[in-house]
Formats: sequence, structure tokens, C-alpha cells
Amino acid sequence: MNFSFKPHDFEFFIPANCMSCQSICVTQLRLCQSCRRAAFRNEPSEFRNSGLNVTAATTWIPDENRALSLLLKSLKGNDFREDWAELAREFVARLPLKRLEPLCPNSTDSGAPKNQRFVLVPAPASSEGRLHALHFAEGIAQLIGLEVFDVLRHRPSGQSSHQITDASLEGGVPAQKARDKKQRKLRTFYRSRVLPSQCIPIIVDDIVTSGGTAHAAWQAFGRIEKAQVWCFAHRQLDGRGKL
Repeated sequence: MNFSFKPHDFEFFIPANCMSCQSICVTQLRLCQSCRRAAFRNEPSEFRNSGLNVTAATTWIPDENRALSLLLKSLKGNDFREDWAELAREFVARLPLKRLEPLCPNSTDSGAPKNQRFVLVPAPASSEGRLHALHFAEGIAQLIGLEVFDVLRHRPSGQSSHQITDASLEGGVPAQKARDKKQRKLRTFYRSRVLPSQCIPIIVDDIVTSGGTAHAAWQAFGRIEKAQVWCFAHRQLDGRGKL
């Protein structure tokens, strides 16, 4: 009997390597347990950014966290829905129960005003297929029971809107970028449809750096009071929390 095999016939049996240390003992996020612990070693971060209350599962300093940098780079530009669902589980697991419980729809101590409820609104994709914020929001929603309203869209260039520039944001952007493009306009969004009147949006993004995307989303909702932003990582460019 004649058997013939092709190389791809054996791919099912070949384990994937950890993208950081090349170990074969990988988790769902393509990191081994040791590198996964290293990637998520920083504590959750809560801070204010010019009127926005931002909550991040972790702080990310690219030059100091190789494992997390490789992970987030691997998720860019692709539809890794399951991986963002796993990061959503990490986000929910890291937040104190007393912080999440009042937001849930069946909570007896809801943080929302009477007859109102919280919903998750993802930041729009920067390009086709890059639905990171949407997948992250959907993962959180499945875990804590909130609805997702994908209503934000990029405003076509040339249309009038509430424009904001890097200079208007607290903390600004790296000085070199500011010099290169003074008064560079950030992306602006609009709502493709109006949320039900009883809904209070929580803006969801994958990574917050200067806060430009979050501020554009906040502008689209009329700069509502006590606005919340949830993200997986707060990206910093040095160890002192400065950009």
C-alpha cells in the first residue's frame, strides 16, 4: 500500500510556540504561562483625562514589557475575535467587584439614575477589518450582561464638526510630533443613530495613549457628564506616566 503525505498534513500536531520565549507551552493568547504573567504584571490603571474617567486593565510601557508589546502587535490589523474576548476576561477579572456590580443591569445598587442603564459603545475601527474595540466590547458585554451599541462612525474629512487638536488635550502628545504637525486635527466621529433615551454610554477602546480617540467619541455624545472610558491598556512612553 502506497502512502503519501504532504507537510501540511502534520500541522495539526505541531504546537504553536510562545511568541515571546518560543516555549511550546502556550495559552490561548500565544504566550506561555510565564510570559503571560509578565505581560499582565502591571496593576489596573484608573485616571482622568480632561473630563474623562479612564479605566484600563493594565499599563503598557512598550520598552519595558516585551511580552505585552508582542501580544498587542500581533492583534493589530486582524480579526482576532477570540483573543479580544480573552483580553475582555482579563479586564473583568482585574476590576474590583464593587466597581463592576453597580453597572450590571440586574444590580440592586445600580450606578445609573433611575430608569436608565449603562451600555457599551466601542470606538469605531480605524480601518476596515480592525474591529479591536468592538470585539473587546462584545467580550465584556457577554461577561457582565451589558448591551453593545456600535453607533460611532468616522466623520468624512471636510465635514464640519467639533474639532479638537492635540494641543487641546491634557498632557498633549510627544513634543516631536507636536512640532512636526502643529494643530494636527484628531479623528472626529458622529453617531450613526441615536441611543435609546434611557442609555448611558461607556466608551470602549482597545488602547488609550493620548486619549484622542476617547475624546472624539465623547464629543460625539455631546461631552456628557461623568463620562467613562474602558480600555485594555493605557499606553505610556516612559515609566513616569508621561507621553
